[in-house]
Amino acid sequence: MMNTDASLAEPFAAPDRALMDAARQQIHTQIASLTLDFLPAMKEKLLPLKATLNAADSQFADNLATLTAQLKTFSTAAIDQKQRQIDADQSLSNEQKNQALTLLDAQRVRQALELNKVLAKAAHAIASTTDDLQQIRLQLVDSNLTETLQGQLNGFNQQAAGQKAKMDTEAEDRRLLDETVKTYEQHNLADVFKDALPTTEELSTIAIPSPHLMALQLGIGRLQTLIGKLSGALKYSDLITEREQLRTRYNNLLAESQTAQKEAKEVTRKLEELATLAGLDNNRMIWVQQSRKLSDSLYRFLENDVSKVKDPTLVNQQIEQFSAYMKSIYSVTRNT
Repeated sequence: MMNTDASLAEPFAAPDRALMDAARQQIHTQIASLTLDFLPAMKEKLLPLKATLNAADSQFADNLATLTAQLKTFSTAAIDQKQRQIDADQSLSNEQKNQALTLLDAQRVRQALELNKVLAKAAHAIASTTDDLQQIRLQLVDSNLTETLQGQLNGFNQQAAGQKAKMDTEAEDRRLLDETVKTYEQHNLADVFKDALPTTEELSTIAIPSPHLMALQLGIGRLQTLIGKLSGALKYSDLITEREQLRTRYNNLLAESQTAQKEAKEVTRKLEELATLAGLDNNRMIWVQQSRKLSDSLYRFLENDVSKVKDPTLVNQQIEQFSAYMKSIYSVTRNT
């Protein structure tokens, strides 16, 4: 049913063009940054999304400009002035005035019909391309993917932490044994003790600087713990063998740690891409919501078909209201 009240039931909602531009720019940036090699089906949607956004944005801008230009041709002031002139013209008979006023009404209707035609075309074009953009779904089929990846990342991080602790221990043990070998060779202790390593009592009889003696004590004591032999049963070959095994174990842990770090980095990249994808979908919906405000407002104005309104005052009021709405689109600022 046609609403002839100049004040519509609800105010027109003006799209925030700054918000739309920001969303559009972010969408292009996000599309360019995404690889989605682990989500091939989603990756296939990126280029169609970009093309659909460009088409919708072009329709929005072009039709907005067309609407603005068409609205300027709806000159209610000129028609009203002619009507006043006719009413005030004493030289015209009532019949002549009625004929002139009928022509003015016809002119007013023609302008209204032309405006309605442009409005309908713009509303359809904007709504159609906005629908196309809205229908591109970017939600994940596996809603638990982010949680799964986060669990994997936590596991890799825990693994890396455990490996680091082991590597620190292996590195300290190797340092102690390196110092022991260095001191042993520096003081030619192999000539004194042959293949056997000195016991604690034997170490106390060696005339070497205290720091060197302490290095031997710490190293031999640690070796005893590592291989589980009594100090009297330790050999110099045990020291060399265990030192090499420590180096091997450290290198193995290092390789495992590097692998875990690489896998953690890959999982982190996937999580970042999922976050970017979510941001992309959010920006898509922001653009859709703002664009929808314009098409919905156009349809609402068309429901109040001004070409069927008999009262010129109501026509003028509705046109003025719509003109104010169109101006607000160019002046609306984004809420921050």
